[in-house]
Amino acid sequence: MGNQGMALTLTLSALGALGALGALGALSLSCSGTTCPPLSAKPYAPETLNAQLDASARAFLASDSGMTIDPAAKRVGMSKIFDWYRSDFESWLKAQGVGPTTLVAYAARYLSADGQKALGGACGEDLSGCAVEFPEYDWSLNDGRR
Repeated sequence: MGNQGMALTLTLSALGALGALGALGALSLSCSGTTCPPLSAKPYAPETLNAQLDASARAFLASDSGMTIDPAAKRVGMSKIFDWYRSDFESWLKAQGVGPTTLVAYAARYLSADGQKALGGACGEDLSGCAVEFPEYDWSLNDGRR
């Protein structure tokens, strides 16, 4: 079953319908706080939903709100969204049957080549040799001007 034809309000999203969109939905529709993923200026459409969610995840992980990588300290900072929805991200990887089923491995799939190189420098080739931190969330309203 895909996401086509599914009506979704922000209220339903907050109440759990977000899970129907999978792990990528958490990186696109979680909230409207400053450190949340930026809200799309375009409405999500059934025929382009997967591409829109993918692009949103890539943009969020390229921002400091989504992920920071410190190769010298062997440390990665990840949005609290990854902590809150950990089981969704790890379950998705397990279902795909590819590589390690860690939050870092999930995020690596959406990083640029430079981001993946930095992540490898921080965590090692198997992406397991780094400390992962989840900075506090800033719930100030994202007014869409960033």
